[in-house]
Formats: sequence, structure tokens, C-alpha cells
Amino acid sequence: AHSLDVTLGNWSLMVEKQTIQPKMLTLGFRPNADTVRGSFHAGDLDIMMTGNADLNTLANKLSYLSGELGKQLKRDSMVNIQELRPEFPDMSIQVNAERDNPIYNFMQEYNMFFETLDLNATISPEEGLNVNGTLLSLVKDTLKIDTIRLNIWQDTLGLQYEADVAKNRFRHQEAFRANAHGYIRKGDGDIFVSYTNSHGEEGIHLGINIEKASEGFDFHFYPEKPIIAFMHFTVNDNNYFRFKSLK
Repeated sequence: AHSLDVTLGNWSLMVEKQTIQPKMLTLGFRPNADTVRGSFHAGDLDIMMTGNADLNTLANKLSYLSGELGKQLKRDSMVNIQELRPEFPDMSIQVNAERDNPIYNFMQEYNMFFETLDLNATISPEEGLNVNGTLLSLVKDTLKIDTIRLNIWQDTLGLQYEADVAKNRFRHQEAFRANAHGYIRKGDGDIFVSYTNSHGEEGIHLGINIEKASEGFDFHFYPEKPIIAFMHFTVNDNNYFRFKSLK
């Protein structure tokens, strides 16, 4: 089997405001008869990928999934993950980064900074799609978000997801907690969003269920009196409306 190993020790990243000289960059790629392993390291950025099949099989499965997703969106304007699950490749990827790497250097150009980034994703026919990610101490200009967490997992009906955002008091900025969770299934999807400030007041308390209809989509809002911008509201008596597609 062939393999690839690349090491680059004297290189520069030129961006608008500065020229950065990151630490040594190393790239490794090893395709075997039943596995494919790839790695990328630059400073404290580590990316590791593993595929439990030969390279051609993995490439063909990824190409097939990309094509089928496009067909589903064009036909239904929705995605049916369960239908594609038997054709999933068996793969995993891990990404870890702190403050000395090209990603961090690039974000600095936009006055964005973070402490740590961790992402773990797996996909297989047996376990479906699973993603877990955490971003700590994200700063943009004077705004600081302490924690962002994302979880995606697949059950027998479709995809489930949950995202949490936590901000502690910083300078004169108030603390808050936000959450979004829901699911994506064949024919429908759901999202519930909540936002609570440091005084325990609910700024957002809103759920939306979306169902595929013959002429478009049906939107159902819940609970009976959702909250947006700290105020209760209703769309109509049933908190419902239909969006008609022009397709």
C-alpha cells in the first residue's frame, strides 16, 4: 500500500493584517486494504481521520451520498437521512485546537478568538451519524461567549440535535443561557428554542414543528403562548400557517 508523509517546517501564512509563521506542519495519509487513516498537525491543531474500508469504497460511498442528498432536496425540499443510512461509510474524524494554529490565526483577522475547540464525528450504518462539539471562550470584539456545545445523534426515526450556549457576566454584559433542540425526520422537523437572562426572565420560549404538505409546508408554533423578545404572542387561534411552494 502507498502512503504519504509531508513535513513543512518553514512556511508563512500571509493575511491582510499580518504575516504569521505557524509551527511545523505535518500531513500523513495511509490507505490500506481495509482502512484509511489520515492526519494533519499544525501547531496545536490536530485533525485525525479514520475510515474502515479501502479508499475506493469510501470515496464511492461519499459520492453516492452527496448525489442522493442533492436529489432528495431537489425532489422534496427535505432530507430523509434514514433512507441513506444503509449506505453510510464507516468513518470518524477528530479535531482539536487551542490558540497556536492556522485556524486561530485566521480568526484573529476578524477579531475573533477562542480558548479550545473540540469536535468528534462518527458515521456508520450501525450507529448512524453522531457529532459532538465544544467551543470554549469565544470572543468577538467585546462580546464573550463562554461555552458553545453541539450534539447530533441518530435514532431509528431520524436525526436528533441539541445546542447549548452559555454566557457568564463579562464586563458590563449580562449573563444568559440559550438552548435549541429538536429533530429531523422523514416528512417533518422540529425545533424548540429557549433564552433566559441572568434574572431568570424568558426572552425566547418557542417551538416550531414543520411538516411536509402536498403544496408546501405546514408550520405549527407551540406552546399555546410562545415568547419572543420577552413577550407572549400568537400567530392565530391554532398557531398555524401553511407555506405554499412554487415548485
